[in-house]
Formats: sequence, C-alpha cells, structure tokens
Amino acid sequence: MNLGEKLKEKRQEYHFTQQELADRMHVSRQTISNWEVGRSYPDIESLIQLSEIFSISLDALLKGDKKMVSSLKRKNIREVLYMVFMSTLTVSGLICLGIDFIYNQAFTWSLIVVVGCMIAGAILSTWRYTETERLIKAGASVTILVALLMVVIQRYNQELDLKQLLTVAAVWVGYSWVLVLMWRFTSIGFWWLAVLALFLSFGVEGLSIILTKSAIDPMEFILHNIVEVLAMVGMIACGMLKIDGGRMDKLLSVYRKV
Repeated sequence: MNLGEKLKEKRQEYHFTQQELADRMHVSRQTISNWEVGRSYPDIESLIQLSEIFSISLDALLKGDKKMVSSLKRKNIREVLYMVFMSTLTVSGLICLGIDFIYNQAFTWSLIVVVGCMIAGAILSTWRYTETERLIKAGASVTILVALLMVVIQRYNQELDLKQLLTVAAVWVGYSWVLVLMWRFTSIGFWWLAVLALFLSFGVEGLSIILTKSAIDPMEFILHNIVEVLAMVGMIACGMLKIDGGRMDKLLSVYRKV
C-alpha cells in the first residue's frame, strides 16, 4: 500500500473529509486530494503533522512507498539549492550596495541590481512554496516589482521619462499576461502558442516604439525583426507537420496543471 492509499484509509478511519483534514493542516483540499491519488507528495513537515493526527509512526506511514522516499530525497536537494540561490541573491545585492556606496557615496546603479535580485527571489519563492497556479502567482509578484524596477532605473538616469518608462513596461507586462492566460486557460498547442507569442510581440514592439518615438519606419521594423519572422514561419511548419510527434503538446499539458 502506497502513501496515498494509507492517507485515504486513515482519513476515512477517522471520519475526516478531505476539507476537514486540509483545515487541520492549513492546506487546500486539492492538496489533500493530490496526495491521496499520488499526483504530489507531502513534505517532511506535513508528514510529521499527518503522523501526529493519525497516531502513526513516520516509518509505518512511509513503509513500502519507494516513490515517496525518492520524492523526499529530491525535495531535500531542491531545498538546499533554493537556500543556495536565495543566499547568493542576498549576498550579491549587499555586495553591490556596498561597492556602489563606497565609490559614489550614494545608492545608484546598485538599486537596479537589488530589485533584479528581488524579482528572481520572488519567482524562486513562488515556485518553492506554492503547488498550484505557480506561473500566475509568480507573474503577480513580478508585475508589482517591475514598476519598482522602472522607478529605480529612472532614479539612476534622470533623463528618462518615468511616465514613459512605466507606460512601456505596462505594455510588455500586459503582453506577458496575455501569454500566461492563453497558456493556462486555453488548449492551444505548443507550436501555435509560440507562433501567437511572436506575432503579438511585433505589435507590442511597434507600440513601444510609437510610445518612445515620433514615428516608425515599416521597412526598418521588418528588417529588424526578420529573424523572428523566419522563426515564426518555422514554428508554423512544425505545428502543421507535427514534426515532434506531439511531444511538446504533452509536455505543455502537464505544466498547465501547475
């Protein structure tokens, strides 16, 4: 009997619904459901809670489930890597602040680096501590921090127009959200989604140029994006010919669930 089956058996033995057990453990009902069907596994803290709730030893809870033991090992490795990355980001930001202040007697370019580290940290933390809708949650935190990034960039180079910077950033953030929502809430295949992403990027880039310049030269714009146009033609061919045998679509469908 694997861990999921044991959890379901114990939950029913104690007459808990999935929601009642979720409330006791301060997780979502979907999380309990995922554990029971083997779609995901609890971390070590959750296992300890489960052993206390159901009065069962960790050894008895995990016995016979090799996949669960393997999952715990992978989680430990990911936890170490997460701590290393977060520590590196923190130390890098502090070093940049120190160097900047020593040479300029003020915080100038280093603030841009710090906000960049904050964005990377927000993405890593979202991926580490959430189990569902990771991309949407990470996107929400990044959206807020992008505005802060534009402010510190303008502070570093005061010749830049802050309103213009924020407007252009809003255009690109909006474009990113359109892609995220299409990825998450539609069934568009991988190659066609990539084609749409490139096609929409032309319009967003053109709008950005209009917002920062007085006019746009169509021929210059086409030549500047000739590589992207050729890439889009190649992606259309891949989508029509199913050159990958549908493997990318299957991979995309898996990530759409998280």
